[in-house]
Amino acid sequence: MKYSILLFSTLTIAAILCVSPPLHLGTVAADQSSMQVALPEGAKARFGKGSINAIAYSPDGTRLAVSSTLGIWIYDPHSGEELEVFVARNADAVVMQTAPVSIGDITFSPDGRMIASAGSDSVVRLWDAVTGEQKAIFTGHERSALQIAFSPDGQTLASGGGYWDSTVRLWDIRSGRQKAIFTGHQSAITALAFSPDGQTLASASNPNEDKTIRLWDPVSKRQKAILTAHNAPVYTLAFSPDSRILISGEGYDRRTVRLWDVNSLQKKQTLPGHQGNVYSVVFSPDGQTLASGDGDGYVFLWDTVSWEQKASITHTTDVQHIAFSPDGKTLAIANSAEVHLWNFVKGTPIRQLTKRLDVPLSVAFSPDGHTLASGSRNGSVQLWNVPKQQLITALPAPPLLRYGSWGWHPWRVESVAFSPNGKVLATVGYEQIYLWERVPQQSELQTSSTVLWCQKAILTGHTSYIYSIAFSPDGNLIASGSADRTVRLFDVESGQHKRTLIGHVGTIFGVVFSPDGKTLASGGFGDTVRLWNTVTGENTKILATDTWVMNVAFSPDGQTLASGGSWRDKNVTLWDVSTGTRKTTFAHAVELKSIVFSPDGSTLAGGGYDGTILLWDMRTETLKRTLRGHTESITSMAFSPDGRTFASGSYDSTVVLWEFEPTVEIIPATYTDNGTAVNVQDIDFVEPPFRQDVTQWHLPEGAKARLGKGGISGNIIFSPDGTQLVVPTSIGLWIYDADTNKALKLYTEHSQRIGRIAFSPDGKTLVGSRAWGDAKVYLWNADTGKHKATLAGHADDVTNIIFSPDGSTIISSSEDGSLFLWDAVTSIPFATFGGSEDGSMRALAISPDGEMLASGGWAAPLQLWNINTRQTVATLESHRFSVDAAAFSPEGSTLASGGYDATIRLWDVESHTLKAELSGPTRRIWSLIFSPDGQTLASSSDDGTIFLWDVESHTLKATLAGHTRPTTSIAFSPNGFTLASASQDGTIRLWDGINGAHRATIAGHTVEVSSLAFSPNGQTLATSGWDSVVQLWDIAAPAPL
Repeated sequence: MKYSILLFSTLTIAAILCVSPPLHLGTVAADQSSMQVALPEGAKARFGKGSINAIAYSPDGTRLAVSSTLGIWIYDPHSGEELEVFVARNADAVVMQTAPVSIGDITFSPDGRMIASAGSDSVVRLWDAVTGEQKAIFTGHERSALQIAFSPDGQTLASGGGYWDSTVRLWDIRSGRQKAIFTGHQSAITALAFSPDGQTLASASNPNEDKTIRLWDPVSKRQKAILTAHNAPVYTLAFSPDSRILISGEGYDRRTVRLWDVNSLQKKQTLPGHQGNVYSVVFSPDGQTLASGDGDGYVFLWDTVSWEQKASITHTTDVQHIAFSPDGKTLAIANSAEVHLWNFVKGTPIRQLTKRLDVPLSVAFSPDGHTLASGSRNGSVQLWNVPKQQLITALPAPPLLRYGSWGWHPWRVESVAFSPNGKVLATVGYEQIYLWERVPQQSELQTSSTVLWCQKAILTGHTSYIYSIAFSPDGNLIASGSADRTVRLFDVESGQHKRTLIGHVGTIFGVVFSPDGKTLASGGFGDTVRLWNTVTGENTKILATDTWVMNVAFSPDGQTLASGGSWRDKNVTLWDVSTGTRKTTFAHAVELKSIVFSPDGSTLAGGGYDGTILLWDMRTETLKRTLRGHTESITSMAFSPDGRTFASGSYDSTVVLWEFEPTVEIIPATYTDNGTAVNVQDIDFVEPPFRQDVTQWHLPEGAKARLGKGGISGNIIFSPDGTQLVVPTSIGLWIYDADTNKALKLYTEHSQRIGRIAFSPDGKTLVGSRAWGDAKVYLWNADTGKHKATLAGHADDVTNIIFSPDGSTIISSSEDGSLFLWDAVTSIPFATFGGSEDGSMRALAISPDGEMLASGGWAAPLQLWNINTRQTVATLESHRFSVDAAAFSPEGSTLASGGYDATIRLWDVESHTLKAELSGPTRRIWSLIFSPDGQTLASSSDDGTIFLWDVESHTLKATLAGHTRPTTSIAFSPNGFTLASASQDGTIRLWDGINGAHRATIAGHTVEVSSLAFSPNGQTLATSGWDSVVQLWDIAAPAPL
């Protein structure tokens, strides 16, 4: 047989591409073989040593430490020999001796006797650098510790917390006591560095919340300065040997190296040239050279006198870590999977010290169970010998696009699958499917010591990422699901595209054939699972899931379909395939990335984003076991055909093989090569009529109805006359009769994934924008649902939309910092405000007379605009970091604003002066609303507390406590007597609008309540949540807990 690459869209023939096993198993290849270190209970092998997080040279240069998601590896940099492995165990008794701890930043003590590490379990550890004995642990950080740094004298250790901590802590090495806690950063600490003279500690934080570098005095334990000239993330910091200059490496739009004068606290210079995020900066030991590495794979070497670039090194992939050897002769360069050593003097490579398995996004067993395929984030595919627990070979990544600065490979192998006869392996590469075929035994290419896999064909047709592929049981068809919202069927033998199945409204994450091959199931965005007839292409059933579907799996008998995986739901739903009805639901604490049945059907496995694997007993429908062994999210799972081995892949860059005992003996099926082809014809798919009934299942006490038709994507609103309720979902806008609770209409024209929506004051027009990924504003006729206009002008996502009180103007704000004023009749913009590249608009309010507009946002000040003159009236010096809420009083004389700094300010609209600053909240202000009579102001914040303020006296009237998570929405009833609040804790609370007394707690949603609205008559409260249901409550008789 002739082996060639066929691109079926053009039928061109390319060169032969065949891959054989590595002939020499040295240090690098050994890194890919089975590892018995840190094996969890129940596991028999682990492939990979974890994703690399940091590197550090010992002070004498004889050892190089490499930290990873599994532990710390110690190498001899001269010989490349692996010397030691240090593994930390989780201190939690529940997972002790089962799950290793992911180690982040590491550093040697100045005398080289100790290694300090920061762990994902929030523990800072001290290790004996020679024996690996754990000498001490420091606890205090919340959830995780990310950064670590020794003082020059070795007496103090600094550590930086993760996303839930944001503190910098100092520890006394001798006593083990905490010396100081530095607060001020608003998010995770991304970099720490001591000055060589020991007088200054520098820290940087995550830019989404905090764009500062802070300088601390480690002796007096006080903050010395804040450097704020950053509008981009700071990933790395380094002091010059004389302590006079601080270097910072930046990313996103800046992608530069910045120099700061430590004494004057002024920016000295910017070193341009990097095209990717600058992840690492480091000075050479003699201080004459600065090395900077970026996400595009370049290391730039700068002369520290002239600050001119004197050389560069082009790395094979992205550069995340750089370290000089103490003698300055060697430069170590690393990313998450590789460490390379370079001769710094000659600029030539010395050796590749280690090559790790990159993140395995997908795993699949061959039909005989002897081979495991894993598809990686870097585009390569590994083939493992399961009995010998060795790497057989690696199929290379397609030569499409190189690694980008955002860290995404366009050819990520999201899915791999073996054909039923084991002769063909299918792998995904971006928009294409690659078919690999084993060379037959009689081929002259075959030798006694080599097995060749040759690329047989490339299947094309999709126009965006492919996330899932599956072979039909007879091996004749391969199905694929893609972000282009289609499922496609290909003929395996000819490579011809057979059919396109259309019906999904979003990305398709999972496809699977039924065991008899007659049905194909697909799931994804759009809150549905669809069943297709594989012969006719007919969409035979639509299963409404009420949430996104990341995974689908058939039971071996074909009678049950499992679906699940969304972060909004976290549950696995089991369906009766013949009737399309729900059978039961398995709950999971976190969202699931993968679900799979055991071959005997006795067990369903679910892999979570927390790295745990749950095994459910299908007979008793109970949880029977939890597997803990990964330190990062599960990516994929597979059972061997005999059911005795279970494989799991993870973002910790390892694959674990688990021992598994099947309930019954499984005999793998045998397959022939002459299966009958299925005759499939192209069809046009038509969406069936929507159901109009109201769901009455499991209504909580006090609820009038439960409405669920697709995942809810935005805020719910009543029409101005109160007769209709509009519910935006992933499939369109549902219009319900507010009295009968019946679905009246479904608007689908340009109406999928609408996140913000508003009625015109006369109720004749609906205006909305998508929840994400769209910078346009859409208008519909509220009676017919007909699309009236699309308003295009913003450059980024729309954050707010409001009508002027007279309905003549539509005002929209955007993440790009701009405000647009549109003529509601002509749909033409007549004014544009703002547009700062440094800030996004978050808060928007219009005065009752329609003449004044208030706006504010992230890095955007609070501003007043005159709509008639289209001029800025005033810029109010208000909140630090961001303005997140704004509201005019009903009579229009007062403007209230709230922000990230936890303050509320009242402004005189006419004089533009500050009337009062209201203190009391301790966390970010998310929402502000005046009572209808204007006498009371309500505020909600991050900690779930609601405050009621007397507007005239500027005093606190009441503190409303009870929610255990942040509040998401608050609203006064039309008469002002009741205040309703919704929360991430899944409850709605009703309060007295005058004195703040708690009236009732309503429980009916299973997860976060995201939106609420009163009907115009105040008798009905509508609530919606991430459980994808809308509930209507009779406020006259709410049901208390």
